[in-house]
Amino acid sequence: VSSDGHSTGALGYVDLGIAQARLAWLSKEQILNTRPWTEIEQLLK
Repeated sequence: VSSDGHSTGALGYVDLGIAQARLAWLSKEQILNTRPWTEIEQLLK
């Protein structure tokens, strides 16, 4: 989930990304950047 922001003022757009993920019925397990870095490293191996 990304804000696609290029400034701190755009961080509020994260809520829009989360709303889109919810509309698509995605769970946090299906979204890569909700995981800890160690888990992402394991997925990339």
